[in-house]
Amino acid sequence: MPGNESPYFRIQEIGDGIWAALAKPGSGAWSNAGIVHLGDSALVIDAMYTPAAGAALREAAERLTKKSVRWLVLTHRDYDHVLGAQAFSGATVVATGVTAQSIQRRVPEYVAAVRADGGEYVASLEAEAREQDDSHERLQRLAVVSEHRALLQDVDRLAPLYPNMAIGDELTIHGSGRQAQVLSFGGVHTESDSVVFLPEARVLFCGDIVQIGYHPAVRHGTPQDWPAVMRPIADLEADVVVSGHGPVGSREDVLLAERYYYELPEWAAGHPVPEPFASWDASQTLVANLRYAAGPVR
Repeated sequence: MPGNESPYFRIQEIGDGIWAALAKPGSGAWSNAGIVHLGDSALVIDAMYTPAAGAALREAAERLTKKSVRWLVLTHRDYDHVLGAQAFSGATVVATGVTAQSIQRRVPEYVAAVRADGGEYVASLEAEAREQDDSHERLQRLAVVSEHRALLQDVDRLAPLYPNMAIGDELTIHGSGRQAQVLSFGGVHTESDSVVFLPEARVLFCGDIVQIGYHPAVRHGTPQDWPAVMRPIADLEADVVVSGHGPVGSREDVLLAERYYYELPEWAAGHPVPEPFASWDASQTLVANLRYAAGPVR
Protein backbone atom coordinates (compact mmCIF):
# COMPACT_ATOMS: atom_id res chain seq x y z
CA MET A 1 0.00 0.00 0.00
CA PRO A 2 2.18 2.86 -1.22
CA GLY A 3 1.80 6.37 0.13
CA ASN A 4 -0.98 7.38 2.44
CA GLU A 5 -3.90 5.87 0.53
CA SER A 6 -5.66 2.54 0.67
CA PRO A 7 -9.05 1.39 -0.63
CA TYR A 8 -10.34 1.69 2.94
CA PHE A 9 -8.91 4.85 4.47
CA ARG A 10 -6.76 7.92 4.04
CA ILE A 11 -3.78 8.42 6.34
CA GLN A 12 -3.34 11.89 7.85
CA GLU A 13 -0.30 12.67 9.98
CA ILE A 14 -1.47 14.65 13.00
CA GLY A 15 1.71 14.74 15.07
CA ASP A 16 5.22 13.35 15.21
CA GLY A 17 4.68 9.61 14.97
CA ILE A 18 0.87 9.94 15.19
CA TRP A 19 -1.58 9.31 12.39
CA ALA A 20 -5.33 9.25 11.84
CA ALA A 21 -6.70 6.60 9.48
CA LEU A 22 -9.81 8.30 8.10
CA ALA A 23 -12.37 5.85 6.72
CA LYS A 24 -13.49 6.19 3.13
CA PRO A 25 -17.30 6.08 3.03
CA GLY A 26 -18.74 2.82 1.80
CA SER A 27 -15.39 1.02 1.70
CA GLY A 28 -15.88 -1.43 4.55
CA ALA A 29 -13.74 0.52 7.00
CA TRP A 30 -16.76 2.53 8.22
CA SER A 31 -14.99 4.12 11.21
CA ASN A 32 -11.78 6.05 11.77
CA ALA A 33 -8.79 4.65 13.61
CA GLY A 34 -5.53 5.88 15.09
CA ILE A 35 -1.89 4.82 14.78
CA VAL A 36 0.71 5.82 17.37
CA HIS A 37 4.47 5.19 17.39
CA LEU A 38 5.28 4.45 21.03
CA GLY A 39 9.00 4.14 20.43
CA ASP A 40 9.51 0.43 20.88
CA SER A 41 6.15 -0.65 19.45
CA ALA A 42 2.97 0.57 17.77
CA LEU A 43 -0.45 1.32 19.24
CA VAL A 44 -3.62 1.18 17.15
CA ILE A 45 -6.89 2.72 18.30
CA ASP A 46 -10.00 0.94 17.01
CA ALA A 47 -9.98 -1.72 14.32
CA MET A 48 -12.57 -0.76 11.67
CA TYR A 49 -15.41 -2.93 10.37
CA THR A 50 -14.25 -5.66 8.00
CA PRO A 51 -11.37 -8.16 8.22
CA ALA A 52 -9.92 -6.63 5.05
CA ALA A 53 -9.95 -3.10 6.46
CA GLY A 54 -8.47 -4.31 9.73
CA ALA A 55 -5.65 -6.09 7.88
CA ALA A 56 -4.92 -2.95 5.84
CA LEU A 57 -4.88 -0.91 9.05
CA ARG A 58 -2.34 -3.20 10.71
CA GLU A 59 -0.16 -3.15 7.58
CA ALA A 60 -0.28 0.65 7.55
CA ALA A 61 0.60 0.87 11.26
CA GLU A 62 3.61 -1.40 10.91
CA ARG A 63 4.76 0.31 7.73
CA LEU A 64 4.52 3.80 9.20
CA THR A 65 6.07 3.01 12.57
CA LYS A 66 8.43 0.25 11.41
CA LYS A 67 7.38 -1.52 14.60
CA SER A 68 5.02 -4.37 15.37
CA VAL A 69 1.59 -3.56 16.75
CA ARG A 70 1.77 -4.47 20.41
CA TRP A 71 -1.40 -2.69 21.55
CA LEU A 72 -4.92 -2.36 20.15
CA VAL A 73 -7.40 -0.25 22.13
CA LEU A 74 -11.12 -0.63 21.40
CA THR A 75 -12.89 2.56 22.50
CA HIS A 76 -16.33 0.93 22.61
CA ARG A 77 -18.23 -2.14 21.50
CA ASP A 78 -19.80 -1.12 18.18
CA TYR A 79 -19.20 -3.55 15.33
CA ASP A 80 -17.72 -0.93 13.00
CA HIS A 81 -14.89 -0.43 15.52
CA VAL A 82 -14.20 -4.01 16.56
CA LEU A 83 -14.72 -6.59 13.79
CA GLY A 84 -11.39 -5.71 12.14
CA ALA A 85 -9.63 -6.71 15.38
CA GLN A 86 -9.12 -10.22 14.05
CA ALA A 87 -6.20 -8.83 12.01
CA PHE A 88 -4.33 -8.01 15.25
CA SER A 89 -3.49 -11.49 16.45
CA GLY A 90 -0.60 -11.35 18.91
CA ALA A 91 -1.41 -7.84 20.13
CA THR A 92 -2.77 -6.95 23.55
CA VAL A 93 -6.39 -5.97 22.87
CA VAL A 94 -7.52 -3.48 25.51
CA ALA A 95 -11.07 -2.46 26.45
CA THR A 96 -12.88 -1.55 29.62
CA GLY A 97 -14.36 -4.53 31.43
CA VAL A 98 -17.87 -3.46 30.46
CA THR A 99 -16.89 -3.06 26.81
CA ALA A 100 -15.05 -6.39 26.77
CA GLN A 101 -18.08 -8.24 28.13
CA SER A 102 -20.37 -6.52 25.66
CA ILE A 103 -18.14 -7.41 22.70
CA GLN A 104 -17.90 -11.04 23.78
CA ARG A 105 -21.69 -11.24 24.14
CA ARG A 106 -22.81 -9.33 21.08
CA VAL A 107 -20.27 -10.09 18.34
CA PRO A 108 -20.94 -13.85 18.00
CA GLU A 109 -24.67 -13.15 17.62
CA TYR A 110 -24.00 -10.48 15.01
CA VAL A 111 -21.63 -12.66 13.00
CA ALA A 112 -24.18 -15.50 13.03
CA ALA A 113 -26.90 -13.11 11.85
CA VAL A 114 -24.74 -11.77 9.01
CA ARG A 115 -24.03 -15.31 7.83
CA ALA A 116 -27.66 -16.38 8.12
CA ASP A 117 -29.56 -13.50 6.54
CA GLY A 118 -27.13 -10.67 5.86
CA GLY A 119 -28.00 -10.54 2.17
CA GLU A 120 -31.69 -10.07 2.87
CA TYR A 121 -30.96 -7.38 5.46
CA VAL A 122 -28.71 -5.45 3.07
CA ALA A 123 -31.35 -5.63 0.35
CA SER A 124 -33.96 -4.18 2.71
CA LEU A 125 -31.60 -1.37 3.75
CA GLU A 126 -30.92 -0.52 0.13
CA ALA A 127 -34.62 -0.42 -0.70
CA GLU A 128 -35.25 1.95 2.22
CA ALA A 129 -32.32 4.14 1.20
CA ARG A 130 -33.53 4.51 -2.38
CA GLU A 131 -36.95 5.59 -1.14
CA GLN A 132 -35.49 8.69 0.57
CA ASP A 133 -36.61 11.90 -1.12
CA ASP A 134 -33.71 13.96 0.22
CA SER A 135 -30.69 13.26 -2.00
CA HIS A 136 -28.16 13.88 0.78
CA GLU A 137 -29.95 11.50 3.12
CA ARG A 138 -30.23 8.95 0.33
CA LEU A 139 -26.48 9.07 -0.38
CA GLN A 140 -25.65 8.74 3.31
CA ARG A 141 -27.84 5.68 3.66
CA LEU A 142 -26.47 4.11 0.49
CA ALA A 143 -22.95 4.53 1.91
CA VAL A 144 -24.08 2.53 4.96
CA VAL A 145 -25.48 -0.13 2.64
CA SER A 146 -22.05 -0.34 1.00
CA GLU A 147 -20.41 -0.89 4.40
CA HIS A 148 -22.71 -3.82 5.10
CA ARG A 149 -22.17 -5.20 1.60
CA ALA A 150 -18.40 -5.08 2.13
CA LEU A 151 -18.78 -7.19 5.27
CA LEU A 152 -20.91 -9.69 3.38
CA GLN A 153 -18.13 -10.07 0.82
CA ASP A 154 -15.68 -10.73 3.67
CA VAL A 155 -18.00 -12.87 5.80
CA ASP A 156 -16.21 -16.16 5.16
CA ARG A 157 -13.09 -14.72 6.83
CA LEU A 158 -14.86 -13.52 9.96
CA ALA A 159 -13.07 -14.97 12.99
CA PRO A 160 -13.57 -12.40 15.78
CA LEU A 161 -10.73 -11.56 18.15
CA TYR A 162 -11.82 -10.42 21.59
CA PRO A 163 -10.23 -8.14 24.19
CA ASN A 164 -7.61 -9.94 26.25
CA MET A 165 -6.97 -7.12 28.69
CA ALA A 166 -10.03 -5.76 30.50
CA ILE A 167 -9.34 -2.53 32.39
CA GLY A 168 -11.19 -0.25 34.77
CA ASP A 169 -11.43 3.49 34.24
CA GLU A 170 -7.80 4.14 33.34
CA LEU A 171 -4.71 2.53 31.88
CA THR A 172 -1.41 4.20 30.99
CA ILE A 173 0.48 2.45 28.20
CA HIS A 174 4.18 3.21 28.51
CA GLY A 175 6.39 3.07 25.44
CA SER A 176 10.06 3.94 25.18
CA GLY A 177 9.17 7.15 23.35
CA ARG A 178 5.80 8.25 24.72
CA GLN A 179 2.86 7.23 26.86
CA ALA A 180 -0.82 6.89 26.00
CA GLN A 181 -3.66 7.18 28.51
CA VAL A 182 -6.80 5.09 28.04
CA LEU A 183 -9.56 6.84 29.99
CA SER A 184 -13.23 6.06 30.59
CA PHE A 185 -15.62 8.32 32.47
CA GLY A 186 -18.82 6.40 31.83
CA GLY A 187 -21.19 5.85 28.95
CA VAL A 188 -23.19 8.07 26.62
CA HIS A 189 -22.85 6.46 23.19
CA THR A 190 -22.57 2.94 24.65
CA GLU A 191 -22.44 1.40 28.11
CA SER A 192 -18.76 2.30 28.40
CA ASP A 193 -17.00 4.84 26.17
CA SER A 194 -13.24 5.29 26.25
CA VAL A 195 -10.86 7.90 24.89
CA VAL A 196 -7.13 7.67 24.25
CA PHE A 197 -5.11 10.75 25.19
CA LEU A 198 -1.50 11.48 24.27
CA PRO A 199 -0.62 14.18 26.82
CA GLU A 200 2.77 15.27 25.44
CA ALA A 201 1.44 15.57 21.89
CA ARG A 202 -1.94 16.98 23.04
CA VAL A 203 -3.81 14.56 20.77
CA LEU A 204 -7.13 12.92 21.69
CA PHE A 205 -8.78 9.91 20.04
CA CYS A 206 -12.37 9.86 21.27
CA GLY A 207 -14.22 7.08 19.44
CA ASP A 208 -17.86 7.99 18.83
CA ILE A 209 -18.53 10.00 21.97
CA VAL A 210 -17.44 13.14 20.08
CA GLN A 211 -18.43 13.60 16.45
CA ILE A 212 -17.26 16.31 14.07
CA GLY A 213 -20.08 17.63 11.94
CA TYR A 214 -22.28 14.63 12.80
CA HIS A 215 -24.90 14.03 15.44
CA PRO A 216 -23.40 11.52 17.91
CA ALA A 217 -25.73 8.63 18.70
CA VAL A 218 -26.94 8.73 22.31
CA ARG A 219 -27.87 5.27 23.48
CA HIS A 220 -26.94 5.05 27.13
CA GLY A 221 -27.24 6.85 30.43
CA THR A 222 -29.53 9.63 31.50
CA PRO A 223 -29.40 13.34 30.71
CA GLN A 224 -28.21 14.21 34.18
CA ASP A 225 -25.23 11.84 33.73
CA TRP A 226 -23.99 13.15 30.40
CA PRO A 227 -22.26 16.37 31.62
CA ALA A 228 -20.37 14.34 34.22
CA VAL A 229 -19.05 12.08 31.45
CA MET A 230 -18.13 14.92 29.11
CA ARG A 231 -16.62 17.42 31.56
CA PRO A 232 -13.37 15.54 32.25
CA ILE A 233 -12.96 14.83 28.52
CA ALA A 234 -13.38 18.54 27.78
CA ASP A 235 -10.80 19.27 30.49
CA LEU A 236 -8.11 17.27 28.69
CA GLU A 237 -5.63 19.63 27.08
CA ALA A 238 -6.02 18.37 23.53
CA ASP A 239 -5.29 20.47 20.46
CA VAL A 240 -6.01 17.75 17.88
CA VAL A 241 -9.07 15.52 18.11
CA VAL A 242 -9.91 12.40 16.10
CA SER A 243 -13.47 11.13 16.29
CA GLY A 244 -14.89 7.83 15.13
CA HIS A 245 -16.31 9.37 11.96
CA GLY A 246 -15.57 12.47 9.92
CA PRO A 247 -12.51 14.72 9.62
CA VAL A 248 -9.81 15.52 12.15
CA GLY A 249 -10.91 18.27 14.54
CA SER A 250 -9.79 20.37 17.48
CA ARG A 251 -10.57 21.07 21.12
CA GLU A 252 -13.47 23.23 19.93
CA ASP A 253 -15.19 20.07 18.71
CA VAL A 254 -14.95 18.52 22.18
CA LEU A 255 -16.48 21.66 23.69
CA LEU A 256 -19.27 21.51 21.10
CA ALA A 257 -19.92 17.88 22.05
CA GLU A 258 -20.10 18.83 25.72
CA ARG A 259 -22.62 21.55 24.86
CA TYR A 260 -24.56 19.09 22.68
CA TYR A 261 -25.09 16.62 25.53
CA TYR A 262 -25.91 19.43 27.94
CA GLU A 263 -28.53 21.04 25.67
CA LEU A 264 -30.06 17.90 24.14
CA PRO A 265 -32.69 17.51 26.91
CA GLU A 266 -33.81 21.09 26.24
CA TRP A 267 -34.27 20.34 22.55
CA ALA A 268 -36.21 17.20 23.46
CA ALA A 269 -38.50 19.38 25.56
CA GLY A 270 -39.32 21.54 22.54
CA HIS A 271 -36.58 24.15 22.33
CA PRO A 272 -35.31 24.63 18.75
CA VAL A 273 -32.04 22.98 17.82
CA PRO A 274 -29.54 25.85 17.32
CA GLU A 275 -26.66 26.18 14.94
CA PRO A 276 -24.21 24.67 14.32
CA PHE A 277 -26.04 21.52 15.45
CA ALA A 278 -29.07 22.07 13.21
CA SER A 279 -26.81 21.78 10.15
CA TRP A 280 -24.93 18.66 11.24
CA ASP A 281 -25.16 15.45 9.23
CA ALA A 282 -27.01 12.32 10.38
CA SER A 283 -30.35 14.01 10.95
CA GLN A 284 -31.99 10.62 11.59
CA THR A 285 -29.63 10.22 14.57
CA LEU A 286 -30.82 13.55 15.96
CA VAL A 287 -34.42 12.31 15.78
CA ALA A 288 -33.47 9.18 17.73
CA ASN A 289 -31.51 11.26 20.26
CA LEU A 290 -34.46 13.56 20.90
CA ARG A 291 -36.69 10.57 21.42
CA TYR A 292 -34.21 9.03 23.86
CA ALA A 293 -33.73 12.27 25.81
CA ALA A 294 -37.48 12.77 26.10
CA GLY A 295 -38.10 9.23 27.31
CA PRO A 296 -38.39 7.89 30.85
CA VAL A 297 -35.42 7.95 33.16
CA ARG A 298 -33.34 4.83 32.55
